[in-house]
Amino acid sequence: MWKVNFNGGDRLTWRLPNAIDFTGRPDEWPDALARIIAFREITDVVLFGDCRPLHSAAIAVCARLHIPVHVFEEGYIRPDWVTLELGGVNGNSTLPRDPDFYVNCARDLPPAPEHRPVPSSFKTRALQALPITLQICSHAGITVIGTIIGRGIL
Repeated sequence: MWKVNFNGGDRLTWRLPNAIDFTGRPDEWPDALARIIAFREITDVVLFGDCRPLHSAAIAVCARLHIPVHVFEEGYIRPDWVTLELGGVNGNSTLPRDPDFYVNCARDLPPAPEHRPVPSSFKTRALQALPITLQICSHAGITVIGTIIGRGIL
């Protein structure tokens, strides 16, 4: 398994081996990915979401190379659950669009198991986004001056 990092936040949060840092421009990504796929003998690509520009480009490369793409998405079928679809999610999903399909399927399903809801935390999301934001600002020549105090970011 290989993981491509696109920014400092990706690098900071990936603690496993086999990371590849892509440091090129977005227009260089498709050729870089094709080289990675060939060199590393990649058989499948897994994404979290399919609408980010780099992910859309990856899907196009994989289609050209006949590489299956598996896409995770957060809770669009049910809150607190992650879905995984082959080929795309949301508007790119191959799931049926007919509501009756789901009504009929639901009749034969057991009740959903009890689960603990995943809490939504602005603080956690903001802290996760901070390294990426700082890197983007740094590359854009923007000086960031701020202080983190208690619960607020100023």
